Amino acid sequence: MISHGSTNERIFHKVSFSWGIVLVTLIYFVMARASLLLALPGSDASPVWPPSGLALAALLIFGRRIWPAITLGAFAANLLAIITGPDETALLLAAGVALMTAIGNTIEALVAFFLIVKFADHPDFLFKVKSVVIFTISAILASLLAAVAGPVTFCAAGLAPWSIFPGFFITWWLGDFSGMIIFAPMVFLLCRNRTIINTPRELLNLGLISLGLIFLSVMIFTSNPDALVSMLMPYILFPVTIWISQKFDPLIAGTGIVLLTIIAVFGTVHGYGTFAIDSRNSSLLLLQGFVSILGFTSLSFSAATAERKLYQKAAEEKAEELARERTLLRAIIDIIPDAVYTKDLELKKTLANPADLSNMHVHSEADVIGKTDMELHPQALAEKFMEDDKYVVSTGKPILNREEFVIDEDGEIVWLLTSKLPLRDMKGEIIGLLGIGKNVTESVKSREEIKILNTELEKRVEQRTAQLEAKNKELEAFSYSVSHDLRAPLRHINGYVDLLNRKFRGDIPEKGQHYLDTITNAAKQMGELIDDLLQFSRTGRAEMHLARYEMQPIVDDLISGIMRDEPDRKFNWKVAPLPSVVCDQPLIRQVWVNLLSNAAKFTKRKEIAEIEVGCNEEDGKVVFYV
Repeated sequence: MISHGSTNERIFHKVSFSWGIVLVTLIYFVMARASLLLALPGSDASPVWPPSGLALAALLIFGRRIWPAITLGAFAANLLAIITGPDETALLLAAGVALMTAIGNTIEALVAFFLIVKFADHPDFLFKVKSVVIFTISAILASLLAAVAGPVTFCAAGLAPWSIFPGFFITWWLGDFSGMIIFAPMVFLLCRNRTIINTPRELLNLGLISLGLIFLSVMIFTSNPDALVSMLMPYILFPVTIWISQKFDPLIAGTGIVLLTIIAVFGTVHGYGTFAIDSRNSSLLLLQGFVSILGFTSLSFSAATAERKLYQKAAEEKAEELARERTLLRAIIDIIPDAVYTKDLELKKTLANPADLSNMHVHSEADVIGKTDMELHPQALAEKFMEDDKYVVSTGKPILNREEFVIDEDGEIVWLLTSKLPLRDMKGEIIGLLGIGKNVTESVKSREEIKILNTELEKRVEQRTAQLEAKNKELEAFSYSVSHDLRAPLRHINGYVDLLNRKFRGDIPEKGQHYLDTITNAAKQMGELIDDLLQFSRTGRAEMHLARYEMQPIVDDLISGIMRDEPDRKFNWKVAPLPSVVCDQPLIRQVWVNLLSNAAKFTKRKEIAEIEVGCNEEDGKVVFYV
């Protein structure tokens, strides 16, 4: 594996900033001095100007803080060129012109840098076609600034005649532009932390292709310029360059363009190749125009290839993610105990999980895909299923929790709680339906059993009610019979006691009279007990009417009645405040009658009967006591 650098600034940024300034200044100076050897006669403009590419790459790597290195390198190279030129120039004038030129070179690089950072998705601008176009336009506009500033400065200072300004401008502009478009990408990519070769086989292929490109370049740019074949041969480079750009990393493609340019410049300067014409400057301008177009083509195809690979990788990752999600979803669908299936607009099965397959008596999903319910279920059932399906896909409305049944392999009914919902595509158009059937056979059986039990229970209740009614009638008859039968002896006892008292009262001793009084009181109590029994019998058969009633007035009224009935007795009633309660008014009154009368009855032997009435709250209920 070959990797370019352990950091993004492998070549320049391992040194300190100060040493970086020195390094960039020296490299710029050396490249500028070498390029000025090919300068337009009578000017300081070279059709081959790699320093512009170096300056832009340095800014893209280090940022704008590296600009002093560009200014220093350009100033030193231009000053030395002016001083050592054929015309003697004052040092101060030479320094001023060199400084203005250096400023123009610096501004050129900074403008291109800011445009790329702002609009071209830096630092990945060489991997997107749109960004490559913006990079190229930025290089064209920035180099125009330097191409205007430099020649104007030289001509205004008298170091070059105005007559050569057009050629001066074209040479400066094309030299700077070609330097940016050809050399900046290679330098910038070379300093990025990127792996471009992964296997020895790729390294071998790269070596062979590089040798082939060098051989082809040498063959083209060392040929006789007057031969017809030599005029056509440079265009062979376009398909070769495009193929390399699509096959390999942009760094390799950019490096190939740089090697080709170096060989082409060397051959053209020595009078070889298609572009070698009458003057060296014109020949180099034609060559730089050609290699600039070739460089742009290479960058564009490299970026397109990188984008395609990026999109392809993203698509593959997305496809893998979708495949994982689909596998997971299918696994979930298959392990769900409920029947899950989908159908298309023709109501043909497009998916069926094992639970649904079991309902159709098949073992393989392939046996049901593309089939309708008419082919999978008895006709009567299938017609009902398809009627519901048509409703869902035609109206877009779901059917939820509908009970339906299928017949299993043993002929038994399997009840399903089925929901059917419309399936829609990304545009919201209905493309089919989703069905979910939950096996509720046991629930249905339980419900039917409960119905049967309820029916039997209702019958039993009716029977028991009839029996109770009969018993109540018997009890009522018995109560009246008992009342009649018990009252008859009581009437005789009371009658005879009364006769004794009226006819023989004077003859009966005091003790005998006491016995008669005791008999009379006992008969009276027996009569009251019989009345209470009859009242209780009627009360048990009465229908209750619940409402909220105040207890205090009822108790006060009953106490007043007792006081009226027994005026000779002394009572001390202690009645606490009593709340209102929900009850049946006649029944609760009868309860109070029994409680209070019993209290009065069983305190007859006391000189002063003390009776307390109150209530307590227990577990949210009101408990009255006497």
